[in-house]
Amino acid sequence: MSKIHPQQSTQSSDAPSICPPEQNEYLKRLIIIRLRDACRIAAFVFFIFAIVFGGTLLIAMGIINFNNCPLQRCIPIYLIAEGVLLLATLPNVLIPNEELEMYSKKYNMVLCYRIFLCTWEVALLVFGSVLVYGMTPNFYPAHGLYCLKPCYYMAFFVVTMTWISLSLSVLFIATIGCCFIYWPTSRRPETLII
Repeated sequence: MSKIHPQQSTQSSDAPSICPPEQNEYLKRLIIIRLRDACRIAAFVFFIFAIVFGGTLLIAMGIINFNNCPLQRCIPIYLIAEGVLLLATLPNVLIPNEELEMYSKKYNMVLCYRIFLCTWEVALLVFGSVLVYGMTPNFYPAHGLYCLKPCYYMAFFVVTMTWISLSLSVLFIATIGCCFIYWPTSRRPETLII
């Protein structure tokens, strides 16, 4: 009687693959690059959609509640102004920085536009903070001057999120600055030393 041996695989580990190893590495790198590009495009489209949707929502909320906030008549105006400013940042996002030559006419125009947007955002942030945090909300028309909940809470949300974003940005920049200052010069690559 003969013993039955389990069947062995017909392919060994030394068998050649369909593609040579250098082509496999090339395909892996190509797939990684394509996935990274796809993620960047998806994030960019989401960001553009968020700007357009958010700006339109703020403008619509301000227009709808224009006469529904006698307690603080400027809150709907603040929402409209913030929505317009958000939509005005769209060209700023769409202009790629790589195409701008330093100190060219286009570069200076884009820089002035960005400074203008930042200045108005800070002014609106201060204005919105005074409006929203400086009043005691009353949501019921029967109790005198009032402001409807959606209008007030939308303004409150926008002001609060802007303060949080600004605080996190300053904290991030300060952290990066501290890391660069306290990073020993002996460990820095020669290309970074000025």
